[in-house]
Amino acid sequence: MNKKVTIYFPFTEGPGSGGNNFLVSLKNEFIKMGKYSDSLEDAHTVIFNSHHSVKEILKLKSKYSEKIFIHRVDGPMSIYNGPHDRRDNIVRLLNQQVADGTVFQSNWSMNQNKELKLFNERRAKVIYNAPNPDVFFTKDIKDRKNTKFKIISSGWSNNPNKGADILKWIDENLDFNRYDFEYIGPINIDFKNIRKLGSKTPLEVGEILRSGDVFFFPSKYEACSNALLEGIHCGLIPLAKKASSNIEIIDNEHLLFDEIDSIKPKLDYIFEHYEELLYGVKIQKLDEIARQYYQFAVSFEQPSCVKFNFWKSYTQYWCSILRNKLGNL
Repeated sequence: MNKKVTIYFPFTEGPGSGGNNFLVSLKNEFIKMGKYSDSLEDAHTVIFNSHHSVKEILKLKSKYSEKIFIHRVDGPMSIYNGPHDRRDNIVRLLNQQVADGTVFQSNWSMNQNKELKLFNERRAKVIYNAPNPDVFFTKDIKDRKNTKFKIISSGWSNNPNKGADILKWIDENLDFNRYDFEYIGPINIDFKNIRKLGSKTPLEVGEILRSGDVFFFPSKYEACSNALLEGIHCGLIPLAKKASSNIEIIDNEHLLFDEIDSIKPKLDYIFEHYEELLYGVKIQKLDEIARQYYQFAVSFEQPSCVKFNFWKSYTQYWCSILRNKLGNL
């Protein structure tokens, strides 16, 4: 029997978050595999994401209780944004009441979610992200024509934990006679030397990345950054904050920085060892990631979730929303 999967998510076109871009790519890979169904009725498994579309997911669980529901969990978001972000409560509700299985994007994310008791401990698996290979692919080393080393960074959030303070420090302290620096995405900083490119479509991001040499990633808390993976898959040498899942993606101390004063020596090392480091970071391709998702999904013969009660879950959801609003007063 050819078991099919479907993804329930509010997809957006054009520039979007890493989660949206990954799920679009995952869906297209399932289609290539002949394992995707646009029809919920025909699907063996429903994959849903984090805290999104809560009411719709609860209704689907009530209507299709015989199907397998796989929860792709992000965060925890309270670590990114502070304890005032109550979306983790919604993730906990969906994981306990709906999910038969849970996919974490990194071991760091899984361990953090465990500590905060955000998932149901029934069945879980770590599956990393991967970008669309038709958009994010490596350049030919022979194509490198930059007279100066070109550093690129990207992001979709102005959260302070994404490293805005570090980018500002770089803008004021880096030797821009030796390096060029471009930033893709919205950011509320008026740089003197870093060139802001604004929001771009995935195709445009891929083209820009392949014009660079180093992908700089100062974000502190990441479940599994799609932006970082996009840079690596485009053949850029990464230099990332030594924290969270970044350490799992990059297994090279020379390409991880801790203190801000270590950034310039690390860049100098990359400059001096460029060809030796090029393409040295191991990557998992999207087709491998899609197979892992599919194998996990079809490993469930029947739902393992506790008996679902729609009204109980719906009430708990609205209580979470109310607590969130009261907590922000």
